Amino acid sequence: MNSRTRRALFSAAIFLAACGVTGSIIGGRVAAQSASDESTLRDSMKNFTDVYALVEQNYADKFDTDHINKYIYDGAIPGMLHVLDPHSNFYDPKSFAQMREDQHGKYYGVGMQIQPQENKIVVLAPFEGTPAYKAGIRPGDVILAVDGKSTDNMDSAAVATMLKGPRGTHVTVTMAREGASKPLVFDLIRDEIPRYSVDVHFMIKPGIGYMHVAGFQETTDQEVAQALEPLLQDRNGGTRVAGVRAILVWCGPENVPALVKLLESDPTGFDGDECRKKAIDALVKLKDPRGAPAIARNWKSPFEREWTRRSLEALGPGAEDAVRPYLEDRDWGVRVEACRTLKGIGTRKSLPALEETLANTRTRYGGYRDVADAAREAISAIKARP
Repeated sequence: MNSRTRRALFSAAIFLAACGVTGSIIGGRVAAQSASDESTLRDSMKNFTDVYALVEQNYADKFDTDHINKYIYDGAIPGMLHVLDPHSNFYDPKSFAQMREDQHGKYYGVGMQIQPQENKIVVLAPFEGTPAYKAGIRPGDVILAVDGKSTDNMDSAAVATMLKGPRGTHVTVTMAREGASKPLVFDLIRDEIPRYSVDVHFMIKPGIGYMHVAGFQETTDQEVAQALEPLLQDRNGGTRVAGVRAILVWCGPENVPALVKLLESDPTGFDGDECRKKAIDALVKLKDPRGAPAIARNWKSPFEREWTRRSLEALGPGAEDAVRPYLEDRDWGVRVEACRTLKGIGTRKSLPALEETLANTRTRYGGYRDVADAAREAISAIKARP
């Protein structure tokens, strides 16, 4: 073994030994730190339990489950979080369930707004179309009992919880009504009750609308888009543009019929062009084939044919049924775009129409040659697909 090799082995041994020593030192420090942190946590928890035991021993009333939950969930844990981070919040199981219900935009119950008044739970109003509304419950009715359980000393949240339950289940509500000689008993079947975040929307005058968003939940974007639809039918072009721009941001599948109707109305002029383009952008964003026939109509505009083709291609194979009729259009430029679109999204069911287009196309003139070439390319592309 030469001297260079011996030096290399010696250096490697020294390096490994140094790593071992360093690792043991650092590991010891980490372990010591971890043990110290764990000891501090145990001491803090002991202090907390000592204080809790002291309060429990000297409190005026006996602790029950409700008291314990309130002190822990409403006091200790939220207090700790706010000290660590004032932007953090804690939800106990009931609060979390209520938050998720609010976010979903619906729940299962009987559908009425209630509130406490003079130690009574009073109906403010039943929601239209709900089980409570259909049963004839009126504003001002006082809820005396739910499923035979008295509502005395209950708050509105507790009563609301009793009224909710699985869809299709029965709940019996006993009511007192002014002028009635005896309590009224309603047997209600729980159903889905929507919570609308857009509770008010209307047109103030042409060009100006009002919308009130009461809160934000999973259905807010859909509700906003639906509330904006009347703007699309406004006679004022600027209003229609504003409406379709907003819907482009908030749009959902439920807006497709209104967008199609706008395109079918064939808006014209400067504002009309922008309306049409924004409406097509919204349909493309949704990737809903229901919008394909309205988009294909835009081929009649000679300056937007390529853009129209790209819009249809973005909808995928679901748009080919709307494209095929344009293989027979009188305008050879439209037929070319239809062939090119089917080249991108067509399936084998479009082959007969393309082959017929190719067979019926005279190739003597430039435009017709373009149609024939586009048809051949589309047929080849479709046949090459698996």
